[in-house]
Amino acid sequence: MFKKYKIHIKSFFVFLLYFSFFPLMASLLKTININISDYKSIILITLDILIFIIFFYIYKTEIINYFKNFKKTFKNDYEIYFRYWIIGLIISTFISFLIMFFIKPGLPSNEETIRNLLLTLPIYSIISTTIIAPFIEELAFRKIFYDVLKNRKYFFIIISGIVFGLAHIGFSTNLEDLIDAIPYSILGSTFALMYYKSKNIMYPMFFHFLHNTLLIISFYMSYLFGGK
Repeated sequence: MFKKYKIHIKSFFVFLLYFSFFPLMASLLKTININISDYKSIILITLDILIFIIFFYIYKTEIINYFKNFKKTFKNDYEIYFRYWIIGLIISTFISFLIMFFIKPGLPSNEETIRNLLLTLPIYSIISTTIIAPFIEELAFRKIFYDVLKNRKYFFIIISGIVFGLAHIGFSTNLEDLIDAIPYSILGSTFALMYYKSKNIMYPMFFHFLHNTLLIISFYMSYLFGGK
């Protein structure tokens, strides 16, 4: 009986860890009277690396196997998943523009927060956004959901995408925030489709890394040459 639900228990534990880790660490730092603002960048990078190590340890064997397979298949298969990413990017960008021009002017609050961090804590933000986030988020939103819903293709893809989108707006119930979650959800579903088709978490991780890296480059280019 335990064996049957072992993977569900593990998935629930990791998902809970993902959402509780940083609040718990913040409470701990407060308890021992460490002012995070004094060492903000160092503390945040340290916490990110710590949860990175924890997640890697939990899925170590699977990640190593995924990576070995990824090296073998990437040359032949990358074009397939590149097309998935491009289509997801076009749809999510188009919807973002529709939201911005017709429903809710301005950037989503999550994106504004990221942009502020890129300016105030650039080293931390670049490491966190390009390396830590794709690794952790693909395990939390793709691997975990797939392990539980692998026999329900469309349910997995939709739920993984929706939860990914909601997480990026802090699970707010505000209507405007929920609208902002739509583009994120589309990208999340795109990464879920990649994982379902490839059966290899490295593909959504790689394109998630590529996506975030290009966004950061675009932001700094527009900031430097746009004067904003």
